[in-house]
Amino acid sequence: MTAQAIIDQANAVGISAHLWERNGFMRVYAKTGRKDMKVYLELDGTPDCVGGGVLKVFCETVQHPNWIKAQIKDYRGRFIGLFHAYVVATYVDTGPAPNGYGPDINGMIDEARAFVEAYHREVA
Repeated sequence: MTAQAIIDQANAVGISAHLWERNGFMRVYAKTGRKDMKVYLELDGTPDCVGGGVLKVFCETVQHPNWIKAQIKDYRGRFIGLFHAYVVATYVDTGPAPNGYGPDINGMIDEARAFVEAYHREVA
């Protein structure tokens, strides 16, 4: 799977994203519309062969810790589609269970696919 496949999947669920690379680090950033909020997938591998990823959300401001926690929770919910795009792009050729993955991975795949389907029904 490629970083571009993740970006394409993110765009398909309404999240504008772009690739950032530097000194061996690779991220796919979502455009949040706020300078103090950073939402991105931290990826392993190369742009042509992504090996793994994790969703990260940071609020870079000086505010009360409870406000920051609330903002992070809110933006994680708003941009969970970025992680679902990663899952859908990773497991694009995976059929329904039993497929060799455990129930936790199958649950993650099913949740991501359901999110994408619900998004497309909503905008249709």
